[in-house]
Amino acid sequence: MTPDCKSGGTPNGRRRLTIPECPPPGVPADLQSAVKKVRPIKTGGFVILPIKHKCIMEYYDNSKRPKKPMTEEQALLKLTTLCTKAEHCSQEMLDKMKKWGLEEEAIARNMEFLTQKKFIDDERFARFFINDKIKYNKWGRRKVEQALWLKHIPKEISDPIFEEIEDDMYTETLLPLMKSKYKSIKAKNDYERSMKLIRFALGRGYSMDVIHKCIDKMKEEDLGDIDFEEDF
Repeated sequence: MTPDCKSGGTPNGRRRLTIPECPPPGVPADLQSAVKKVRPIKTGGFVILPIKHKCIMEYYDNSKRPKKPMTEEQALLKLTTLCTKAEHCSQEMLDKMKKWGLEEEAIARNMEFLTQKKFIDDERFARFFINDKIKYNKWGRRKVEQALWLKHIPKEISDPIFEEIEDDMYTETLLPLMKSKYKSIKAKNDYERSMKLIRFALGRGYSMDVIHKCIDKMKEEDLGDIDFEEDF
């Protein structure tokens, strides 16, 4: 709600809005037009109108007073609460504090506290993230690596975790996806269907080596005539 306006109710429960008869600077043209269409009641330089037009409601519901800047202590409390509910990485904490407008010195102090008290640990975060994305989202290594890169997790942290994962896990995860996808693909011939299947697997972040293994298993199970080009 803007400082120049106020809202209230009437005995019959209808919401009404009181605004200046001459709209203040910044009021959108479509709002001014809507105000004229609702036949407002003019009194003492103000107009009183029922809040029933969508653009009027959206404008005044979103026109709030500027919020007070968040203090260093408030930010730290909010961040520690977030970290107790789920794993977060360092970059996510930095992005939030910058969004809240904290000074660089305050950000550094909060980051030091969060790190020392183990509220954030990028290696721990990466381990949970990799496990969840492979196991539940059915992503391949390449897609998970890209997501970690966006979160500024260095390869020095993520690579050793990836190396702990058995190759068979990627195959076991991708094979059911490819079987299901193969049956639903529409194509003119088997070759086109196979190429679409390969692109699907690549889009999930799997390497050609893993895709090769799944293709071979599908051939062994006689799930279809898969025309696979070795140099694809």
